[in-house]
Amino acid sequence: MIVAFSVSCASNQSKNAQNNDEVQAQQPLTQAESTAHAVSESIDAAGGSINLTKSVFLQKVWDYENTPQEWVYKGDKPALIDFYADWCGPCKIASPILEEISNDYAGKIYVYKIDTEKERELASVFGIRGIPAFLYIP
Repeated sequence: MIVAFSVSCASNQSKNAQNNDEVQAQQPLTQAESTAHAVSESIDAAGGSINLTKSVFLQKVWDYENTPQEWVYKGDKPALIDFYADWCGPCKIASPILEEISNDYAGKIYVYKIDTEKERELASVFGIRGIPAFLYIP
């Protein structure tokens, strides 16, 4: 009885998360997302890591919705993508190192950060099951 209940709850959670993702995808960019996009544009030149949302990822890294079978990197410089979560201890240890890399190599490399709790779809596109996880794009 308990097993059936827990399986049922987990199933409903994934359906709810999927429905929430679909609703978010249909909504236009909020003011906060637009501001975040503008901030990420200025960080590109000055250094510092860039937090990615799905929409920014599709614009700057790879539009997997239009080219799902072919990896087409949209960037003009190498990139390092950090898949993390705020609650993850090892992620917190890696974060200052990645910030230092992004500042030391400003203008030569992009350091992107993807919060796997907020951007579950992006994590699943790359099959991320454990964090921290890093993806280097030459």
